[in-house]
Amino acid sequence: MEEEEFYELLADATNEYQKLLKKEFEIRWKSIPIDLTKSAEYEVIWGIVSRQVSLVYQMSISPYTWNELFLPIVMRCMVENYINLCWILQESDKRSKMYIDYGLGRETKLLEYAKAKEHKKQIDLNYIQATEAWINQQRFIHLNKINVGNWKIWGFNDVRKTAQAAHEKDYYDRFYDVCSSATHSTWNYIAKHNLKKCNNPLHKEHRVPIIKEPEIEISMFLILVKILQDTFDKIDAELEINLEVESSLDYIISRFRNESSEEE
Repeated sequence: MEEEEFYELLADATNEYQKLLKKEFEIRWKSIPIDLTKSAEYEVIWGIVSRQVSLVYQMSISPYTWNELFLPIVMRCMVENYINLCWILQESDKRSKMYIDYGLGRETKLLEYAKAKEHKKQIDLNYIQATEAWINQQRFIHLNKINVGNWKIWGFNDVRKTAQAAHEKDYYDRFYDVCSSATHSTWNYIAKHNLKKCNNPLHKEHRVPIIKEPEIEISMFLILVKILQDTFDKIDAELEINLEVESSLDYIISRFRNESSEEE
């Protein structure tokens, strides 16, 4: 396939995918009967789902990010979101409130940091006022507890243990550590992707820095799409959602597979 044809395919396929994805998400949300006595559950659960959709949607707009340098960072975020969602759904009323409490505590901590004398001159006062108003809409600032540890205060302080408790250890093993190397820029990642051996034979094969321009890897984007579909499947099963709508996952896989077959 010529380069121009390839980019036309990407534009056409991703534009249609974005439309289907938004439609699929909106139909799911509108199919849920709203119970205002459970607003914390709805806001947390659907906020996480919306986050997953938003990440994939934005990545679909940016094919130049479909590579081993960038996508693993987004992938790790999505895997953690998926594991947290699975854990929350086990006791959605209690754990949604824990999730909110921790978030409000963190925002309160950031606010107090911004208001400290040594930092106040460097921070926009509008930010301080807006943040105070946002927190107070939900709970008065002085009532928030600041937890400096993990929001899962029941004792599990890492994603692996959360995955085990949520019965998603296989999911963790498949994605999380691999993606973490890229996220934290550990040596095993840096050495492979940001260094190369010097061409000078007298330099004992020491490594020198490089700036890669990686190719677009459709398969990596499809991993994100699959993680999003796993999120949808989890929600559908837990909330008994039955959809009659074209699957964005099926569309994008079929579209890229067909083009690949035609090339062969």
